[in-house]
Amino acid sequence: MVSLLPELLPPTPARERVEVTPAWFFRLPLRNGSDGVLRRRGDVLERLLHVGEHAVLVRVAQPARERVVLGAWAADRVAAREALTRMRFALSVDDDLAPFHARFAKDPLIGRSLRARPWLRVARRPQAFEALAWAICEQLIEFTRAAAIERRIVWRLGRSCAHTGLCDLPTPASVAATAPALLESMDLAHRRALTLVRVAREISRGRAVLEDADQQSTLRRLRRVPGVGPWTLAMLSLAGLGRYDAVPAGDVNLLKRAGRLLAGGDPRGFASETEVLELLAPYGSWAGLAAMHLMTAPTLACPDDRPTSYRARLGGRAPVPPLVASSMLRSAAADASGPPARAGGPFSLGARWRCAHGAHDPPSNRGAQSGKGIAAPIAAAQTQRGRPPAGPGQPQLGHRDVPVAQRAHSPHDGVVMQPQQPPVGHRQQRAR
Repeated sequence: MVSLLPELLPPTPARERVEVTPAWFFRLPLRNGSDGVLRRRGDVLERLLHVGEHAVLVRVAQPARERVVLGAWAADRVAAREALTRMRFALSVDDDLAPFHARFAKDPLIGRSLRARPWLRVARRPQAFEALAWAICEQLIEFTRAAAIERRIVWRLGRSCAHTGLCDLPTPASVAATAPALLESMDLAHRRALTLVRVAREISRGRAVLEDADQQSTLRRLRRVPGVGPWTLAMLSLAGLGRYDAVPAGDVNLLKRAGRLLAGGDPRGFASETEVLELLAPYGSWAGLAAMHLMTAPTLACPDDRPTSYRARLGGRAPVPPLVASSMLRSAAADASGPPARAGGPFSLGARWRCAHGAHDPPSNRGAQSGKGIAAPIAAAQTQRGRPPAGPGQPQLGHRDVPVAQRAHSPHDGVVMQPQQPPVGHRQQRAR
């Protein structure tokens, strides 16, 4: 049995404990938070929350598949109950995802991900200000660097517990009173530091109420702040307000994943925000959860009904689905003779995709007819790009196979130069 009683917390007058039966498949995410506020201790997650002026310690455990136990310790019983409600919202333990899975379990785009991971949920925040502040910190930046900035903000401006060592995010009032230069010293960009301070002032002064029932007016108010765009508001709605219809269409990972999917496996594919919204439009009120499956699914199938705008950009070329392209390459590699090519040679990621799209017939069939194995599709792809194919007995050379001194000015100018012969040393001259 998992004990929720914290060892380092002194006796408090208010202790609340609740046991919840998940409405759908649930799996407790046993991992530490990237921002340093959520901590894992064995099979228990613990987090420090603040309800008004009261500090509340919340711990969560899942002793069985159908049981999730939450406990809260605070000086006020009402604050402890409110903290439990916020933690249940962050874990989405009470959300019934059965209609979503029943409708899209056999969907050609995300159906496989739904069947493999029915417990997947949106990573929410107990407080809406957390989702908004971290969305501003994660704008146009790597996630690891943004997480480091968030940890610095929590360490310098956040609130801590002397008994447990846990930390909580700073209040909007404390962020509003912070100089932007101090946030810049934590590696936050200048414009994002100004945006974070301005947003905190809007919330602390009561001009934008995140817990208001009229969420649209709050979002319109925040949209007027310079630096707050559609992606930031979508992350606030998805992770802070619990709206499954919000799609972070400007997410770089989602743009790359959707672009490669719509282009039929092209690793250089990059979709636009409009194309992402068109792709996720059939999911309606579940579009945000479908976007999470799309970004995190290990393998995806290429849909037949691609958006019209992307088909126009393809220029009439018939793309090959990624699963079909990978099988074509595996069969072509099986027919090839000799040792495998190195990483920079013709089997690099871009060259493999070009070989798969160089002709409509599988490379294995063309190699079997010509007796050249994988050399035939490579030669066809190089001829299509303007490169002269290599002669008999000559290796297939790519741009990385040519010495730096003999490379052309552009890797796509259609010129492939032979490698330079090594100079003859003085000892070889004497032997001659």
